[in-house]
Amino acid sequence: MIELENVGKVFNAGKPSEFQALAGVALALEGGRVTVFKGPSGSGKTTLLGIIGCIVRPTTGRVRVEGREIVSLPERFSAVVRRRTFGFVFQNYNLIKGMTVLENTMIPAFPEGLPPKALKARATAVLERLSLGSKARQRVELLSGG
Repeated sequence: MIELENVGKVFNAGKPSEFQALAGVALALEGGRVTVFKGPSGSGKTTLLGIIGCIVRPTTGRVRVEGREIVSLPERFSAVVRRRTFGFVFQNYNLIKGMTVLENTMIPAFPEGLPPKALKARATAVLERLSLGSKARQRVELLSGG
């Protein structure tokens, strides 16, 4: 369960370019369900997803993941919650050129300290589950945009 209570986000606070991306968002998302955020460009969808996924800190409000308040956590603990709880498919690929699909899949799990063999097995299993196993050894810059 993910809960947001009175969440707001202001970018460039106090500057002439100040922009309020979110204000007073209250939301409860149950686990095991698909949720779609829909709206025009600039309506705050990406900012909201960033806050939910511990990538962006809200300016105001509370965010709880499985009952645990995460906004006040130091960054290193937020990173642990993010790694263990969320998976992201970004609008921009954020892949590291010169590396293979398998290596790029392994990178987010390196901080967990698993042996390289275990990381490789886990990443390979994920790629297989997503029907991407045949691309594992391919360099990411050679992938199709689709």
